[in-house]
Amino acid sequence: MLKLLDLIELSGLKLTSYRIHCATPSSTASDPMAAFLDGSFEQWQSWQSMQNFKGAHILSLIQRHNTKWLFAGVWDVLGHPKQLNQPYFHYEYQTKERTETADLAGRVVVSFRPTGRKRYLIGSTWGSKLLVDHILPTKQSLKDFPGFQSVLLSHSELRRIIREGVQSWRIALQSVGGIYLIYDKSRGGHYVGSAFGADGIWGRWCNYAGSGHGGNVDLIKLLKENGPDHADNFQYSVLEVLNPMTHEKEVTRRETHWKQVLGSRQHGHNRN
Repeated sequence: MLKLLDLIELSGLKLTSYRIHCATPSSTASDPMAAFLDGSFEQWQSWQSMQNFKGAHILSLIQRHNTKWLFAGVWDVLGHPKQLNQPYFHYEYQTKERTETADLAGRVVVSFRPTGRKRYLIGSTWGSKLLVDHILPTKQSLKDFPGFQSVLLSHSELRRIIREGVQSWRIALQSVGGIYLIYDKSRGGHYVGSAFGADGIWGRWCNYAGSGHGGNVDLIKLLKENGPDHADNFQYSVLEVLNPMTHEKEVTRRETHWKQVLGSRQHGHNRN
């Protein structure tokens, strides 16, 4: 199997003194994948609680799931970090991304299992263990499916996922029926909906991605009054997962339960 270091050398860069940064989400910092996708990963990485980057370069990996990591680039470390006390004690590094590997960043998926919880590894010891799992045709621009309990999508994100047919999302959402929530962030209204049958939640959400209202009478009225761009205020989440073959009566019963819990008939967009 091709090693990541071999791929990096083919791009014209040979690493010697470097640290491998295995970036993972934590309770004390924002999500590194979100930072990478919105273009702020360099800043995210530059703040460290300790002097973690002892070397000339940083080889950055962001965890996708389990042993799969997204290559996020190689960075030059520019001098010693600043020691700062605001807003809390930390070190701030100045870095610069290497142009040789910029085209690979966000495209190369690496297979790697670090030992223990160490997230800052010596390159000369661990670099040869980074194996290329596959290479994406274009730079990753959306998160992989995070699990049903963590689904929280803006309307623009939903449209991109549907348009690009992102595999991890499509497989997960097609495999289940369930109860979902659409929340209007600008007005605070809830809409509780349900999905069942062959295409599960994916099929139902395809309708919202296309029209913004999915055929719902109250949402049609809302978009007619405020314009189709008002759908950009919608946020999508999953309340409950059901077998896609669950009987329609049971799905309706669970949908009614969530309408009552959230008061979406009295204070939202559910009419029935």
